[in-house]
Amino acid sequence: MISGHEGTYICLDALPETPTQESCRIYSFGINRNDIKFETVMGQRGCRVHLLMANTEYSYSRLKPNVYLYPLELTVSPSLNNYTLDGFLDLLTYMWKPIHYVKTTTRGSEWTFLKTLYLSGYEAYTHVKQIRLLLHLPYATDDHFKDLESLYHLLLGLEYYGYRLVHSRPIPGSIYHIHNLQRHVATKYETVWIRE
Repeated sequence: MISGHEGTYICLDALPETPTQESCRIYSFGINRNDIKFETVMGQRGCRVHLLMANTEYSYSRLKPNVYLYPLELTVSPSLNNYTLDGFLDLLTYMWKPIHYVKTTTRGSEWTFLKTLYLSGYEAYTHVKQIRLLLHLPYATDDHFKDLESLYHLLLGLEYYGYRLVHSRPIPGSIYHIHNLQRHVATKYETVWIRE
């Protein structure tokens, strides 16, 4: 079943029947601090929700029941306040534990997440059950062809690691027409992937 809340889609069948902080973990990378309605609802359902947001005036804090903010940035190369996915799992002592849902929102966070997922020494790709990526794409022009090709290969990695695309939609306001291909495409898509 696909259920939506404020533009975030989740397959509820992939979650534990009665979520608790120990049985249901959700990570949101690159969030918009003013729009955490989805995270709040999932915290109310019983899941433990971790929000990573860099460049924030907030320190580590509990925002809502079961919803925790970390003023950190997900990155491929770790440094002060910059963590890889494995580094964040170390911080929480969640190595080798199931992650039921991962969400990305801000531009670039989706590609950084995929790179750190594929490089995970803990093989996090075997533990993450469901991934929601808000894809930010350049315009489909000759100038951006190589960029689009490399981003496409990052997405293909999800299939390689056993994920299946279950939901995709263009974000309203980002759709444009490519005349020579006679197609409508978008610069932003919401996609949801589930590992079988």
